[in-house]
Amino acid sequence: MNVIHEKVSHRTFGMGTIIKQTEAVVEVKFGAETGVKKFVFPVVFEQYLELCDVKIKEKMNDELRQIREEIDSKRKMRKEAEQKVIDDTRIELIQKKRAAVKLVTAAKSAAKKAAKKALEESEATQAAADAENVG
Repeated sequence: MNVIHEKVSHRTFGMGTIIKQTEAVVEVKFGAETGVKKFVFPVVFEQYLELCDVKIKEKMNDELRQIREEIDSKRKMRKEAEQKVIDDTRIELIQKKRAAVKLVTAAKSAAKKAAKKALEESEATQAAADAENVG
């Protein structure tokens, strides 16, 4: 929104005229004592500068409202994306934990089977040795 040559009011500096505007800065010429001051555009109109023309002030307020809505929307989308990453990471960690538990369980089961087989073989060897000694 072009606000060059618009009259503004500042709490401290008083009345002034916008003499220059870029996408990010407005320059306002105040009285001789204050001179020219630079402000961040358009956020300066939220608190510090007030446009004197009511119609332009309404347009600026609408523009500021749209900017806030866009910022809020982007912030919400960013939070949702961050939450999705957190949720996906949590799911991945749970899956990895389950896989690790399965591996540990399988290893324990295999170790039990091996121990049982070794015990059975040992008992069979002992029984064969006992049978030889008896006979």
